[in-house]
Amino acid sequence: MHRAVVSLVLFLPTAAMACPFATEASLTCGAAVTGEAMGPSELTDYTCGDPWIGAQPGPESVHALQCDAFGTVEVRLSDHSCDLDLYVLDDTCDPDGFGCLEGSTNAGNGFAESVVFDCVPGATRYVVVEVFGDEDAGIDFGLPGPWGWLFGGLDLSCGDGSYTLVVDGSAGVCGGGVDSDGDGLDDSEEAVLGTDPSNVDTDDDGIDDGSEVAAGLDPLDLDSDADGLDDGSEHFVYATDPLLADTDGDGLDDATEVFVVGTDPLLADTDGGGASDGAEDRDGTDPFHPADDILRPVLTAPVPGLAGVWNTWTVTGATPGESVSLVLSARSGSETVPGCAPETVGMDGPRPVGDAVADGSGEASIAFLLPDGVEAKWVYAAAYEAGTCRVSATETFWID
Repeated sequence: MHRAVVSLVLFLPTAAMACPFATEASLTCGAAVTGEAMGPSELTDYTCGDPWIGAQPGPESVHALQCDAFGTVEVRLSDHSCDLDLYVLDDTCDPDGFGCLEGSTNAGNGFAESVVFDCVPGATRYVVVEVFGDEDAGIDFGLPGPWGWLFGGLDLSCGDGSYTLVVDGSAGVCGGGVDSDGDGLDDSEEAVLGTDPSNVDTDDDGIDDGSEVAAGLDPLDLDSDADGLDDGSEHFVYATDPLLADTDGDGLDDATEVFVVGTDPLLADTDGGGASDGAEDRDGTDPFHPADDILRPVLTAPVPGLAGVWNTWTVTGATPGESVSLVLSARSGSETVPGCAPETVGMDGPRPVGDAVADGSGEASIAFLLPDGVEAKWVYAAAYEAGTCRVSATETFWID
């Protein structure tokens, strides 16, 4: 059964491309789009082009165009100072074979290019703006960015490789504002996203596709943050964040709080006793009765949270004047805190990395140089007082 669909606008759009190289703005009939030919060199060998060139090892940018009806479309390239070439590829996004439909490769910096091709309903065409380069004439000068090669015909003074594409076609042939299901996304945009242009809510989560894209949600996944609550329920029923699995940051994901524990997913400490709902769940205390809360030091996320640089962990709620130690590990598990049995930390092989004395407010800051090897990994961390054996919850932090 489909739920009622309600529109909303929240955050910023994201998009999943059918062609992994189509990272530039989508094209529609009657529109003019600007861009920069500064992408990586992913498409290199072309079987079409007038005159035919073949190897094109230079940088390029790729735009998607969705065909909604039969008709002829012309794309014109202008407002560029470099020697840029223009190609059209079919749904395969493969230039080396039958996927290369048309190409305009006139020589000279700033020379106008145009391609004309046929549209078929439901087909996607990929328009490629390619920086001219002859593989045989290319010389690697080790220059930064996409200009690492000096090509025959490439003027290094052309700057950012900017250009304008103008798309001409009859109304309805390639988008141009056609939104069949009224979800706020043109049919051509839906083709690129992979959503259903005839279904206002492709993933049936109660939020229309256009609003999901505008909010940064996944219109193909009814639970964008994978916390067990669908996006519509998070927004309209529980007021939780559909992009954050643990809205209140208490260590319990939103669905667990709603369906299992019964605590408030918007309050980190439902009973106000001083221990978070997640800590009470781990300690086995009652999250609805403040008197049994076990107060522990609280460890916050490292700043700046990056590998290869010094990071600072802040501990709050410690005993003033007590020495607070920080332990880290790259693996989950359970080990006894040294000198504080039976207290444990939820990690395997905890490594002491530093300590500090808590100030009068119970706060301590501990700095440590995170190695490069933890980049793009989870790190397990905990803090404890050796003198009192008060141990924080073991937290996991993502390191960029």
